[in-house]
Amino acid sequence: MSAHEIEKKNLIKAIGLKVYRGREYPRFWVTENGIVLAMSERAKPEILLRKTRELYSENRELQFLIEVVPILGESAYNMLYLAVVTDGKIDQGDLISIFAAQGKLTDEEIRQYHLILKKYPERYKQHADYIKRVSKNLKDLPDIFDT
Repeated sequence: MSAHEIEKKNLIKAIGLKVYRGREYPRFWVTENGIVLAMSERAKPEILLRKTRELYSENRELQFLIEVVPILGESAYNMLYLAVVTDGKIDQGDLISIFAAQGKLTDEEIRQYHLILKKYPERYKQHADYIKRVSKNLKDLPDIFDT
């Protein structure tokens, strides 16, 4: 697949020019969707995060994803990939679903996840609200079966 085909699919975009032997050549980097697909192909998160902070400094959602998905594991990668392929984007519901669909996380994974959440206050609040709702629903569950 050529660079032009990948660019048409909104997976890469020109980010500047590079001069080599007196000629200018375009420089490309992955788009936000391209980053998610690169993650699903197991690109190195530290490189993706560094470049994302540089090129997409305002996109805190994407930065959060890059940090947290490696902790959540294989199913998180698969869900991200499916969200981008089917919808072309990742929305708030996808993020909660990815977290909720996780199997048992180790104590260390939970600790790492919590540390990352603290760096993103808007995401922290959303997750706290979600956990409170789930907890309340679980407490109310026995009442459904009491007849």
